[in-house]
Amino acid sequence: MGKYAWEPYGKYLYHSRVRKFMDAHGIKTAEELIARSVSDINWFWSSAMDFLGVEWFRRFHTLYDDSKGMPWTKWFLGGKTNITHNCLDRHVERGWGGNTALIFERDNGTSYRVTYATLHNLVKKLARAMKLYGIKKGDRIAMCMPISPEAVAVMLAAFKIGAVCMQPASRISAHEIVESILPGAPKLFFMNDGYERAGKVIKLDETFHEVRRRVCSDIVVFQRFWKSFEHENAARYASWDSFVWQNGHHNFPQTEALDAEHPALILYSSGTTGKSKIIIHTHGGILAQVPKEIGLAFDCRENDVFYWFTNIGWMMAPWEIIGALFFGATVVLYEGTHLYPSAHRMFELIKKHKITIFGFTPSAMIDLAGIGEDFSHHDLSSLRILGSTGKVFHPKIWEWYSQTFGKGRLPIMNISGGTEIIGCLVSPLPVMPQNPGTVGGPGLGMDVDVVDENGSPARGSPGYLVCKKPAPSMTRGFLGENERYLETYFPWGHNLWVHGDIAEIGELTSEAIAAMRQWVGKTYDPLARPDEIHVVSGLPINLAAKVLLRLVRMAYAGEMIADVSKIINPQFLEEIRALGERMRQKS
Repeated sequence: MGKYAWEPYGKYLYHSRVRKFMDAHGIKTAEELIARSVSDINWFWSSAMDFLGVEWFRRFHTLYDDSKGMPWTKWFLGGKTNITHNCLDRHVERGWGGNTALIFERDNGTSYRVTYATLHNLVKKLARAMKLYGIKKGDRIAMCMPISPEAVAVMLAAFKIGAVCMQPASRISAHEIVESILPGAPKLFFMNDGYERAGKVIKLDETFHEVRRRVCSDIVVFQRFWKSFEHENAARYASWDSFVWQNGHHNFPQTEALDAEHPALILYSSGTTGKSKIIIHTHGGILAQVPKEIGLAFDCRENDVFYWFTNIGWMMAPWEIIGALFFGATVVLYEGTHLYPSAHRMFELIKKHKITIFGFTPSAMIDLAGIGEDFSHHDLSSLRILGSTGKVFHPKIWEWYSQTFGKGRLPIMNISGGTEIIGCLVSPLPVMPQNPGTVGGPGLGMDVDVVDENGSPARGSPGYLVCKKPAPSMTRGFLGENERYLETYFPWGHNLWVHGDIAEIGELTSEAIAAMRQWVGKTYDPLARPDEIHVVSGLPINLAAKVLLRLVRMAYAGEMIADVSKIINPQFLEEIRALGERMRQKS
């Protein structure tokens, strides 16, 4: 296979959707496509959305307006659309109502299917109930729900009537939930009475009380585990069933024709430290970025079964749900972990539901690879595309993933971006050859580069990942914190989005590794060049797959870390602590 670990062949090379897009525009190579998409964003975004089939109630007259500067770019001016129409309504209207939209896999191994028609009916009922509760276009609702059909329905119902859905993670403390949603002043709060994970049921009554006390008294509780729920005479507490079924079967609201710039979704990005950033995404921006990635990079079709190892609160959940439903595919929603009841759970899930597009995280791969079990007997023949995101993808783990899940025959879409763009800055395509751990190149339409501290292109050494042109899904500021938004992403002026990640263009060799010491001294402090560079199995991450740098420093210094409940892989802290201890003994 030459100098590449995987090279496109057969259907990937000749029949993928991105190949059809290239053929439609007379483009021969992936490199030519990427170059044209970033040099002529007017052509790319208009052409891609037409090709992918984004539907408009009224088509936009101007693609974008950056007259107030890149941070405040507006997209699809004059256009009216709606995510729910594109992901649900139109599929039922075209006769796909009997197709499976969602498969819910419980922690205990039982599962059930939800058709497009069933989901459509539930969304209509929720939308009607929201309106009866006084929720109007532009109002905010919030949820604390694990990944589930009910959570999907709440999100789509909010979109349908023009409400804005706030989605913090469900597995954080009651205090953190409140602090996340309080600035948005939601008028209605949806939650589960609890959730199940690794054989345990965690009750969320504390979240209920804190939200009612500090945010709003209008709460809808999906009572999955307990017939009664302690609500202490909450003013407008409602059970899920009583809320959904109020007013019978009549007067369902129409899907709102919304301005493309109308806000749809509020997500949270804390990075590795500090206060959460409250991210605002629009209907038009989401419908541009997400179907572009899932349609062209992941080649998703209506007969695909799409699964990503994620949870509500991480952008990958709305990304996979909206993207796969947009194409009429089936989304698998799994509430459990990759290790319960055994390390074979992911493989069994793939076989059971005949998953075709499978996304995992490097951290979870490291867990499975480290167990040392034999997974070769599992039937993974349904798979055709693998995905990964969340952290640095080391070549050895890439190779393990490729061989263990893909048998060496499947492409790995190793993508990297962020909550702030609900998508990717860099991404491979199924028509591109791949080498272990690489990300391919700029995402289509994303004019990215790697620059040094002076803003000049960095080649052959690490630098800062930046974007030089606006993109439709870039957050419309931070809720109530526009100055912080500018300081975070535009510290060098309004013409350069500085993402914050460190990246390198080109092949990473041992001599590049050696240059890292000098690079730290140059970009940070000449006296801060590291005495040692350690290679570790992984770094600790939280539920949003963010690396916890503060805890890395504490562990290396031998300091006590009191609470590790929100860390997915605390075992890496012990490895780092042991490294630090060995270094102290040497000295």
